Parts: sequence; structure tokens; C-alpha cells
Amino acid sequence: MKYQCPVCGWDGLDDNPDHHTFEICACCGCEFGYSDATLYPQDRPARLELLRKDWIEYGMKFWADQFSDLAKYNKKPDNWNPKEQVNSLKKTDVNTGDNAA
Repeated sequence: MKYQCPVCGWDGLDDNPDHHTFEICACCGCEFGYSDATLYPQDRPARLELLRKDWIEYGMKFWADQFSDLAKYNKKPDNWNPKEQVNSLKKTDVNTGDNAA
């Protein structure tokens, strides 16, 4: 079973990101249990939203492409569309950066 990244919508996570396994999303680079850490659990949704907005602002690049050893195992699909992927989360409009209603 694969899990969806709550930051970018990538559906290639091996572990549940809510369990803080320190898995790194090959798409956005979020490390679950580190990047998304908050002092209070109720603050996590806002933290994920901030990480998402940062990823969008910096061009929605496929994170694993930066590292040849990771890119071998985490290939970006030929038909990869980051806007469709993040919009599947129904949180942030990638064109405006605004929260979707």
C-alpha cells in the first residue's frame, strides 16, 4: 500500500506520514517527523500548509531529481503534473497560492 503526501499530494510514500517515520517524500522533500514537526498536534495542519506553499513558491520541483542515487529509485513519472497532484489535496490553488474553498 502506498500513502499520499499531505504536503504535495505525491502518492508514492511507503509509510503513513502521520506516524512520523522520517520517510522523505521523493516529490517535495518533506521528512515526516522532522519537517512537519510541531510542538502541539493541533498545529500540524498549518505546518503542512506552510510546507505546501513553500514547495509551490519554489517551483514545485521533483525533489529526488537533485540526487542521482535517489533519482534511480524514485523516478518522476513521464506524465507528472505537479499542479494536478497538489490540487488533489484540495487545500491550495497552485495558480494563486490561496486556500481553496
